[in-house]
Amino acid sequence: MGDILTQIQDELDMLLNQMSAALRQIRENAPPSVPPGQQRLDTFAELEARTAAENTQQGAAADPSQPANAPPPKPTPEQFEADLKEMAQDITLKEQQIEKLIAHLPGG
Repeated sequence: MGDILTQIQDELDMLLNQMSAALRQIRENAPPSVPPGQQRLDTFAELEARTAAENTQQGAAADPSQPANAPPPKPTPEQFEADLKEMAQDITLKEQQIEKLIAHLPGG
């Protein structure tokens, strides 16, 4: 039984890591939504990018040997949707694996 409990714990750890990665992906790459009747505000990532660009322009004049660190490009809306679908499938598969392990516990 101890072996199954260890497997369940390991699988739960992996499930939580997958969920955390999915939330990070959504937070970083989801397009902002604008409620009806309100103006669109810049996202934190857009503000950071603008500040970094301004600092790079100021820093480039002072030290041209430093290369600019551009953030990676955002995925297209189609790629973002495909990534979300893949992450959802991975999470569902992991949950099913955990259910199978739980079914093999004694007394169940």
